[in-house]
Amino acid sequence: MTKRIFHKIILTVCLILALVSSLYVPAFADEGTLNTGAASEQSGESVLGSSEPIVNNTETQGNTEESGQQTESVGSQESAEKKQQESAEESGLQDDSAAESRQAAKNNSLRSEDSLRAYTEITGTLPDSITGLDQLYYGSVANDSAAPFHNAEELQNILENGEETYAKAVWKKYRYDLYDPNFQGRGGCGALVIPSGEKYNKKKPDTDSSPDYADELLETTGHEYPKDGNGPFHADVSAKIEPVENGTLVNGALVESDENDFTLQKTASPDEGDANQNREYTIGLKATPDLKQVKPVVFIFQIQTSWQMFDKTHANDRASLVNGKAVTQDLLSLYEMKQGFLDFMDWMKNYTDGSLMLGITNFQHGGTHSMIESPYFTNDAESIMEGLYGWDSFGDCEHIHYSNGELKNAQKQLNNSSNFTNWTDADGNSVYNNAEMISIIVGGACEAKDLSSGSVNLPTIPDGVIKHQYGIRTNSGTGAVADDMISWIDYCAQGGKKTAGAFDTGEYYKNVVTREQFFETLKSIYADVQEKAPNEQTVSNVKVEDTITSEFDVNTSSIKAYIGGQDVTDRVNIQVNKQGDGTAKVSCEFGTVANGKEVHLQIPVQAKDDFIGSNNVLTNQGTPTISYQGRIDGTSYTQKFTDNPAVNVPVRFWVDDGETADVEAGKSIDLSELAKDSSDAHIMTDAVENSLDKYSQIEGTLTYQWVDDQGNPVGSSTSAVINQDSRTPPEIPSYTVHTSEDDAGKTDTYKLKVTFTPVEVRSETTSKKAVGAGTEEGTAGIRIIRKQEGKIYIKKVIDNYSDYQDKLADDEFIVQADSEGDGASEINAEVVLKHNQVSPAILIKEKTVLRISEIVPKEYELTGITISGGGSEEGDLVTVDKGEEVVITVHNKYIGKAFFHASDTIKNIFHHK
Repeated sequence: MTKRIFHKIILTVCLILALVSSLYVPAFADEGTLNTGAASEQSGESVLGSSEPIVNNTETQGNTEESGQQTESVGSQESAEKKQQESAEESGLQDDSAAESRQAAKNNSLRSEDSLRAYTEITGTLPDSITGLDQLYYGSVANDSAAPFHNAEELQNILENGEETYAKAVWKKYRYDLYDPNFQGRGGCGALVIPSGEKYNKKKPDTDSSPDYADELLETTGHEYPKDGNGPFHADVSAKIEPVENGTLVNGALVESDENDFTLQKTASPDEGDANQNREYTIGLKATPDLKQVKPVVFIFQIQTSWQMFDKTHANDRASLVNGKAVTQDLLSLYEMKQGFLDFMDWMKNYTDGSLMLGITNFQHGGTHSMIESPYFTNDAESIMEGLYGWDSFGDCEHIHYSNGELKNAQKQLNNSSNFTNWTDADGNSVYNNAEMISIIVGGACEAKDLSSGSVNLPTIPDGVIKHQYGIRTNSGTGAVADDMISWIDYCAQGGKKTAGAFDTGEYYKNVVTREQFFETLKSIYADVQEKAPNEQTVSNVKVEDTITSEFDVNTSSIKAYIGGQDVTDRVNIQVNKQGDGTAKVSCEFGTVANGKEVHLQIPVQAKDDFIGSNNVLTNQGTPTISYQGRIDGTSYTQKFTDNPAVNVPVRFWVDDGETADVEAGKSIDLSELAKDSSDAHIMTDAVENSLDKYSQIEGTLTYQWVDDQGNPVGSSTSAVINQDSRTPPEIPSYTVHTSEDDAGKTDTYKLKVTFTPVEVRSETTSKKAVGAGTEEGTAGIRIIRKQEGKIYIKKVIDNYSDYQDKLADDEFIVQADSEGDGASEINAEVVLKHNQVSPAILIKEKTVLRISEIVPKEYELTGITISGGGSEEGDLVTVDKGEEVVITVHNKYIGKAFFHASDTIKNIFHHK
């Protein structure tokens, strides 16, 4: 009795037992309590890692045998009964008769006890008379940590208890990874037998010493794995080409956005610190157009799906029959490649928006097989995923090798632009003529005899629109044919069967042996194509603008402009406009600039003479910008420079000289008075303090200190911190100089030492060489003079003397001068004077106020007092300072003889006291 007949008998017995059974089966479990991969159908989230829900595959595979039809019928009946039960429970009309009928339907199904459904409700009738999920092949999923199941028990739990949409999605994605890579007894991938039923190695006794992995596999499983048909592809999907979702065709590529199209950099140099004696700098504004584009791309895959793409155990099974050589290096199995392709489809769906077109062309021994009927090109990731789901991950052990013929056939379809009519940009423009057409060869280890016989050649690029060819080697070959199996690609790329490298127009990726590596390699190829594709984008109306801070003067005549390193100063429009706040606005109109061509504006500047200098001095006010006209619709865009370079400007300033004052010996003077004018303004530090008011970027500490002619400090210094919050300078320090009588005739010199110490260089400042403190001095002097005396002269004048002339010549007058107040010279003087006589000098050593009085004769009257030569008078008070020579004139008027008089009273003759 064969194993297949035995399986059918067992199945029939099970069905009969199910029909006659009346055992009670518990009610269905609540679907909402299941955690086995359950996902809400309403949520739309894929439970298999995709960003979109996986559509239910209602396709039933294999033959509709009688037992399968019966199972489906029972399943349909069960569904109807379940709905009837739920309705009855809600209305409270459930009776024993309905329960019995429902129980009978349950017992007729092929489900596990307490499950929601029979797994066949999800899988349909399985091929090759499979009677249990444990008969499937789990070698691939067992090693896949991302797979939702790893053995028959876990799969059955999902199919029978998982949320229905999820269960169908799992089966749809993994069903063709669960069959043996073998059919009709061909190949050596399952429990290897030949048509006669004998073990293969018994027909080749000379190979007994070679490993027989087929026997090993059979011993571990206890049965042959079932087959699923004679072809590797099981999905009936058609090519689908959609317009590109985003992007407008501009200069041969798709453009999605014109914002932030430039890479910007602003510099300020040199960074020489105090060595930059002239305080000259060059401001550089660099802007490189990085005009992003997406080239439409077509990938044509030629994939080797022969035994060399199985897992190592199955590959060795085949290798032991072919040449007795074991595969010792890692291989990328078709299962892992398939998962890598699915990962790439998810990436393609999210990042290419229809700009990437794919085609897979293969040649199978005994017939041509392709996922989708010719012409097979699509930019719809969902369509490709449908095809991949239906792709046997073992390829039925049929040798699908490289074929120039298939590549040429694909080339013919690719050369026909009418096949790509729907491939348009967002505005309906065809993108076909601007696409990069790429051929990608994927292959694994090869049989050594193939290499030695020269029977295998890689397909060359046929005439047509394909421009580049890439290769992916899916095994870790050593590169030495005698020691290990290497790929056809590897051999040919080394010049083994071709005079030149196989992939001289593209990259050759070696040792791609995992799902992740394959996925990343596909992305790398796409990125490489995009990078190498010509970028003919241009941007117009390019204009660079910057505002130079008030601390600098712009050397207008020396401004330079470059495009792509070429001096274009004479061909661009450069403008420099000085602003009222001392800044200067500089602009340059570059016009149209090609992608990658750097525009460079060089602006020479020099620190202004009255700018003290400091560390961390910004060269621009506000933010420099570049403006340009977009490529898509002519919209104007402005992009800001983010660099804000600062330079360190050496400290430069000057200090004016103060006054030189005369000081009497023995007197004292405060030096601060010599640094101020009559209004207390700082005449020595005026330039420094004006700079503080004018320029906001001076930051540091300002210090004032008096020093003598030997440079020694005298008195205490004053200082003030200057920053953005405070611009107030220190006060001129006070220091009193005392003199003695012995100092008379000497001149002393003092200097006001002014020091500005800049703040330290900040971490964000682009220039790193700090400038140091600067010190300047101004001179003030003291001339020490001998004490000076004031001189006072008293003069007598008879105002009408001429009327009487000699008659009054002998008349004398007594005039007194008495000092008043403290601190003045003590004066008590009395003089007797005739008309026009002047007294001897009365000496004073201090400023003195004198009261002038006269004993007026009866024949006269006092008409007034006048002064000359200095001093001041108020009534009979006269103020005279030392060093002044003042003449005090006392005026009288003769008014005639009195009726009674005596000579002594008339003459008024007195003597000095």
